[in-house]
Amino acid sequence: MAGLSNFFVIIPVVYLVGQVDFTQEMNVFYLRLVFVLIHLLLAAGIGVLYKKITAANNKTPVKPEDGEETTVVAHDLAELKKYAIQVCVSLAIVGFLHFKLELFPPLAVQCAMNPMNFYNHNLFQIYFLGKDTPELRKRPWVQPSPFSLPKVEEPEAEEENADEMVKTVEDEDKPKKKSNNKKKQKKAD
Repeated sequence: MAGLSNFFVIIPVVYLVGQVDFTQEMNVFYLRLVFVLIHLLLAAGIGVLYKKITAANNKTPVKPEDGEETTVVAHDLAELKKYAIQVCVSLAIVGFLHFKLELFPPLAVQCAMNPMNFYNHNLFQIYFLGKDTPELRKRPWVQPSPFSLPKVEEPEAEEENADEMVKTVEDEDKPKKKSNNKKKQKKAD
């Protein structure tokens, strides 16, 4: 669902940036200023989040599926580091697109997307907004694939239906075989 909401942010931002005349140096300066200010605030938010994670000092064990056991603090700090690296890589790409290729929409899109992604991040939801849901408590978090549809999990109902279906199919197959044999015998006569 996040991908769809991103789409509804990107398109209007690109449209609005297309309406601005960037041949005027003052417009370029304002866009760059907004970009720098937003990302300085984002860096400050990441720093505050780091302080909140270390202050919480939650030593509850976390067992990732493919790794060794760790604590909530170590897991959350690793997630924060991964997010910070993701932001830095996106800034490097946007910087290249802006300064080498002289494109302006990537700056504006990142001004909207990076704060929105920070707000939607699980760590922000836990430490800033104080949300405490079973999905947020369960670590490690499952990273949704951008190419998959959301999954609805009902494992108990599926198991019961599977048993019923097996019984139904077995019961229906036996009479059908008899009736098919009678039809074949009539055709043969």
